[in-house]
Amino acid sequence: MDFLLCAMKISKALTLTFAGIIVVSSLVVVFSPSSKSPPLKSWSKRQLILYCERNSLSTSGSYIDLLTRVEQHQKSRASTG
Repeated sequence: MDFLLCAMKISKALTLTFAGIIVVSSLVVVFSPSSKSPPLKSWSKRQLILYCERNSLSTSGSYIDLLTRVEQHQKSRASTG
C-alpha cells in the first residue's frame, strides 16, 4: 500500500512538473518578440497604406512611392532607436 501511495505521489509530481514546463514554454512563445516582419517588397499596396496611416505618413502615390516612403520611415526609426 505504501508503494502505491508513493508511486501516485511521484506520478502527480511528474504530471505537475510537465504541466509547468508546458505553461512556461507557452508563455515564452506568447510574450517573446516576434520575428522580423516579412520583407516590405512582399507587402500589398493596402498594407503599405495602412502602415502610412498608422504612422502619419502620406498615403498618396503609386505602390513604388509608398514602398519608398515606408522604407525611409523604417530606416529613420531604426537609426533613432
